[in-house]
Amino acid sequence: MGLKFQPALQAFYPNDRRFYPPWEKCAELKNPVQFHTGTTGIGAGLPGGMGIKLEYCKPLLLDAVAADFPELTIIACHPSWPWQDEMIAVLVHKANVYNELCGWLPKYFSDALKKRSAADCKTSLCSAPITRP
Repeated sequence: MGLKFQPALQAFYPNDRRFYPPWEKCAELKNPVQFHTGTTGIGAGLPGGMGIKLEYCKPLLLDAVAADFPELTIIACHPSWPWQDEMIAVLVHKANVYNELCGWLPKYFSDALKKRSAADCKTSLCSAPITRP
């Protein structure tokens, strides 16, 4: 069991130190945390996007959390569009960060994400387990 967050809807930055106590507790309990990354369909196309700010869902925000909590398993939800290269950089650099790719058809993945997901078990489609090579 773990915790799941949608930073854009909850209006918070995952790397804000005010939220470090739950990350610390999850690391202590060996519970993973999931964060939605990339754009969201909620509010899309509406005036002001219903006030939802996509900046909260940038995958690079997870980098500091992963560095500060190396024992914490972090799962980034979705392909992180339009920041797929940013997500790949975090995945390559941080062994405790994983990416699940639900919500998008692979034909919409960037070429870099297609290449990375074919070569690395740290990314996962919904039906595949998240594993470490």
